Amino acid sequence: MTPPIPSDLQGAFTLVLSQLRQSFGEDLIGVYALVQDRPHVIAVIEKAMADEQRASLAAAYRQTLNRDIGLTVLTSQQLQEGYPYESDFDYDPALNHDLEGEIQPALDSSDLTLTNTALLRGLHHRGHVLAGQPIREALPAVPDDDYRIVLQHEAERRLPQLHAAPPETILNLCRILAFWRIGLVLATEDAGAWSIKNLDPRFQTLIERASIEHQSGAEPGAYNTYQLDQFAEYVRDMLRR
Repeated sequence: MTPPIPSDLQGAFTLVLSQLRQSFGEDLIGVYALVQDRPHVIAVIEKAMADEQRASLAAAYRQTLNRDIGLTVLTSQQLQEGYPYESDFDYDPALNHDLEGEIQPALDSSDLTLTNTALLRGLHHRGHVLAGQPIREALPAVPDDDYRIVLQHEAERRLPQLHAAPPETILNLCRILAFWRIGLVLATEDAGAWSIKNLDPRFQTLIERASIEHQSGAEPGAYNTYQLDQFAEYVRDMLRR
């Protein structure tokens, strides 16, 4: 079920949409938003971006747009060519750095194609249309096998972070296992509740704690190292099946 757009995001999405219309005009095919986990806007345009359009969009983020919201711009040609999904513009506040006033990508091209594949999969399950064509007309459905590649890479990237950032990492690994087990595409906050009921009971208390700390935003306390290692081994075993 698609969650409603929170009131505090509605104005920010409107501002981003206005800038996209100003930048691309009739070339704008559609604009879509994800609100769970990290808010993100995905725009589809007809033609590749000119250098001045890219510079203008980056300047808008530096000066007026809400930089807590990610933005990805894809062309219709990039989508038609299929996986891997490259893009013309990427900004994610959790993955990019604003250095000396310039928005700099912190990911290489291979990581970006994986990220974009995950965004497209999420849009088909819980995305909002801000303008333009319906999601299923403008954006391709990501095949399960492609999405499994993305999740495998994500799990490999997240597992080493388990001891440094337990709540976020535990819940994201739970989200990955929800799809791996039964094909569920869940937001991070929903993955904990599903996992408590469906994963190995040994980790119920661990996941409950991660969910509570993630929702509260409080600084997490110390976790049992042995239990984290056992959970990591459990995740690796599940992904091998």
